[in-house]
Amino acid sequence: MPRRFLQRYMPKPDTIRKQRSLRFMAPLIADPGLWLLTRRSVANAFSVGVFCAMLPIPFQMVVAALGARLTRCNLALSVGLVWITNP
Repeated sequence: MPRRFLQRYMPKPDTIRKQRSLRFMAPLIADPGLWLLTRRSVANAFSVGVFCAMLPIPFQMVVAALGARLTRCNLALSVGLVWITNP
């Protein structure tokens, strides 16, 4: 149930390619593997997101996005989890 609910609101790779503001990053973030909600991708996204949240550096979201790209985990979840430490 939660998986189908979340999958409904996750962006599709085609919409990312067509969106004007994200067109320059489309080759990097339009990979369908970065938007899947599988057990492995969600677990890896949690580890990347929480790790980057605890780093005492600025631009934690950029580091989380790069980590998600390298480990091929869920991009939105790993970037969103960085906000654990931000009020």
